[in-house]
Amino acid sequence: MRGRLKTPGSKSKLLTSTSNVGKFDEDERMSMSDRLLMLHTSPTKIPATTHVIVLAVEEARKLGIVPAAILEGARLRLDELDLPSTVITREQELKVFSNLQLLSGDKSVGLEIGQRVHVSSFGIPGYTMLVSQNLRVAFACMEEFPLAMGLYHTVRIRESETETAVVIDNYGYSSELEVMTTDMCLAAVKTVVEDLMGLSTLPSRVTVRYTAPSNGHMLKHRAFYGCEVEYGASENGVYFPPKVFESKAPLANTVSFHALHAQCKDLERQWATKASDDCFLHVKQLLESDLVTYSSLAHVCAELCLTERTLRRRLDHQGCSFQHLLDQVRHDRACLLFGESKSIASIAQELGYSDTVSFRHAFRRWTGKSPSEYRAGLGVR
Repeated sequence: MRGRLKTPGSKSKLLTSTSNVGKFDEDERMSMSDRLLMLHTSPTKIPATTHVIVLAVEEARKLGIVPAAILEGARLRLDELDLPSTVITREQELKVFSNLQLLSGDKSVGLEIGQRVHVSSFGIPGYTMLVSQNLRVAFACMEEFPLAMGLYHTVRIRESETETAVVIDNYGYSSELEVMTTDMCLAAVKTVVEDLMGLSTLPSRVTVRYTAPSNGHMLKHRAFYGCEVEYGASENGVYFPPKVFESKAPLANTVSFHALHAQCKDLERQWATKASDDCFLHVKQLLESDLVTYSSLAHVCAELCLTERTLRRRLDHQGCSFQHLLDQVRHDRACLLFGESKSIASIAQELGYSDTVSFRHAFRRWTGKSPSEYRAGLGVR
């Protein structure tokens, strides 16, 4: 095989966070989760929990709506909602939201639900936020674990000298529910900030992309946020004075944070694997992150929670094999490393080879040239 190795079809590049917050383990941050959200993966494939559905049922009762009515068509029973073993899909959750909005006739219902989305509603990621050092680190969890937290938007933290913004974006489902889910997420941001700090915390301003709603809806916004809300803005965001995100959180605990954070990473990875059928991208991402560890098929399978047989079958379905992917990533990495004037032995080690002889044979197989010949062609000594 000569020249660049071919890939099985055209693949989108993984999307990664550009925020400067949450620097801990930044190189290991999952980009697959953001990719699933931003490419609007089918809601039938994305797992969800019943936390927010329970709040939707409570809101229905408050409005005099029979709970069974908002569960209609969602393939859910009321007695299943409180069971920890109940795992649903985002499609079912969206159906409940749609029913509630239709039956209530009130587009501000998302605001009502979001006010009651406390940090504990997010399960393990929520408790990870609770023991974070400060709000900056806590909200980095929303960036890092969007699937495990059931978010319908990507979340980013943007900081300046005058304010810190929590910005939500990339909603990709029914336009009829965009106002509801946007309100729900932004209201939850304020609620969670107050949970984490243990006191009432008003934002300095709030912006939403959608146009001005009814007067009643706007009055509810002002009453909840305690500030004016800008409609038709360029982004959806809640803005706070910088000191709010810099203050140490009352329940900060470094040991607990790291233990819970590790669990969140595993959970997010599992949910991303369930949500995506694209094994090619999953495996390629792992290989690019650490060739030494993931040149082993067994290690890749353990990371993706799949058997070797299942992984081989899925890759075969996409027209490639694990060895093909491994060769592709090693080839590309080797060509880059040769440009850095590294020794052949050092390059072989970084590519996961136990000896330089195996690397020399593989490189000749890929390119038709020995490593020395290839390097000479680059003019690198």
